Amino acid sequence: MKLILIDWGFIMHQAIFSYNGAMMRKQESPDSEMFVCPSTYTAMSSLISCLKRIGYNSEEADKVVLCCDGRHSWRKEVEVSYKANRKEDREKAQFIDWTKEYLMHDDLLIKIAENLPFFLIKLENCEADDIIAEAVRFFKDNQCVIVSPDEDMLQLLTYDNVRVYSPHPKVKLHPYKILSLDRNREKELAYKSVMKKIEIERTDNLCSPILTEEDYDKRLKCVSLLDLPQEIKDIIRPELEKINVTGKEFFYPEAFSPGIAKRLPSIFGTENIITYEACRLKMERKLKKVKIKKEII
Repeated sequence: MKLILIDWGFIMHQAIFSYNGAMMRKQESPDSEMFVCPSTYTAMSSLISCLKRIGYNSEEADKVVLCCDGRHSWRKEVEVSYKANRKEDREKAQFIDWTKEYLMHDDLLIKIAENLPFFLIKLENCEADDIIAEAVRFFKDNQCVIVSPDEDMLQLLTYDNVRVYSPHPKVKLHPYKILSLDRNREKELAYKSVMKKIEIERTDNLCSPILTEEDYDKRLKCVSLLDLPQEIKDIIRPELEKINVTGKEFFYPEAFSPGIAKRLPSIFGTENIITYEACRLKMERKLKKVKIKKEII
């Protein structure tokens, strides 16, 4: 069994901001008959594309888990500045009614859970990162493929069962994150990524200087996914237990829009799969070419 852990917050927000960009382009050409897809359609398209490339084999009992952010994060109680910059970024999206968008995506998640053989975890005070991090430890005997471009996920490459797949369009040819072909070196680099985030983490607005031991402990608690507070583990673990013992075999694509319904069966195909091993081989060949070029020079 392979566990595919989807960072749904990334897919959702990417789709919403894509909608905003399309609306901006349409405004620049008022006479245009350009059709703008709803963000929920774009999110489903992204999900389908990812699964086609990773490979979803229901016969081998592969499981897909949509990991969602809760309404609040426990990290804000540790560091008040945590992600305080996100609201400003959302306000810049002039064509987005965030309340409406979030309600639409909540409805989409319900539809996915009721009609597709995928699991959904969304917990108060927990983030998708927490769910993913605890899942790879809970399912330590299974290969876990994390779908996220978030650099925080690189920490989890310290675990042998983890693969990190980036759905970013710029990495279509080699989407799996490989820090080094030397596995021991890769683990070392993965761990060092945590240390870098302690110094400063601009993405999450953790930029204040570390001046005391207390400052260090608070920052480590916020940025590390290698160990979560026990109370957070206690919230997540029961949900992972349910996934471990529950089978979901139903598949009703007709519940979705015609375009999505037509594409959904393609997630079971094998012709578009890009494997982790193939990405390693490409990296190895690339490094050999670089080495040969340096020797020639």
